[in-house]
This record gives sequence, C-alpha cells and structure tokens, in this order.
Amino acid sequence: MYDKFQEAKEIYMQYGGNYFFMDRGDVALFQRYKSFNVPEELERQWDVEMYNSLTCKIPKENNFRQLVYMSASLLNLSRKLNTIQGLQFVYDFFIEHRNNFDVFTSLRLVESICGGMDDFSKIGRDKSLDIMKETINFLIKLESRYKIEKNIDEQLKQRIEDRKNEYILLYTKIVNEK
Repeated sequence: MYDKFQEAKEIYMQYGGNYFFMDRGDVALFQRYKSFNVPEELERQWDVEMYNSLTCKIPKENNFRQLVYMSASLLNLSRKLNTIQGLQFVYDFFIEHRNNFDVFTSLRLVESICGGMDDFSKIGRDKSLDIMKETINFLIKLESRYKIEKNIDEQLKQRIEDRKNEYILLYTKIVNEK
C-alpha cells in the first residue's frame, strides 16, 4: 500500500526539513512535497527524529566538512524546535574537540554557533550569552595565535577578525535588549 507520508518524509529528510533548500534544490519536488499537505505535528516528529539522529552522528563524524554541515543542521533544528539544547550540544562538542580541528573548521563551527544567536537569545538568553561570550573569547585567542603565523591565508585571518568584531557587536546588542 502506498503511504504518501513516507514519500513526503523522504523528501523532508533529504532537505533537513528546510523549505528554502527544498525549493532551491528542486522546485518540482518541493511542489510535490507541498501537495502532500503534511500536518505540522508530523513535521515536528520528523524534526525531532533528525535532531536525535544528529546528536548520535556528530560525535562519531571524522570528516570536518560533514561535521560542520551536521552541526549547522542540528542548530537549525534546535531553533525550529525552540530548544537551546542543540546549541549547548554543538558548543560542548566544539569545546571538547577544538584542539583537533584545523583553523577553518574551527571558524566554521564558531560561525554556526554564533550565526543564529539572535534566535537562541529569545529561547534561553542567559545560556546563549554565556556560550557567545566564550565563543568570542575563543575567536580572540584564535586571532592572536594566527596573526603572527605566516602560513595562514590573509583572507582567513581577516575573516576571523571580521567574525570576532561582528559577534562582539551582536553580543552587545543582545545584552542591551530588555
């Protein structure tokens, strides 16, 4: 027997539950997905399933590029599910393993962590600010460490500095919001 929701779930999971990527990736497939009229409660179940799957996969992932992608996906799902646990998970993983990452992977993970901080500050303001403060401190240390190294690309050094400044401004903005 044909289960339309099984096909819908496959499409939904393929794009990490992200309508934007679904629409950009394959407009016809996105239209097909929309035609299934999937209830929000079912999508939420799928989001929880993806979230739980990622929290199991991330600690085992050895490919840095895939790790960054999975971390960003977990953070997006965490925002969708209105929970700060995904942010805490990615941050804790990053802190525990930061010495194993190359500078680019470290920067991409920091960008993932801080990128949605406006949203996370609405879910858990104090915890978000603590994580952001520690992440900015990491960027400051990273910047000072690589300023003197000759073998680091100048664009990467500039990106580190730009992100540090951007996140300091965002942190200040969130702190000053009531």
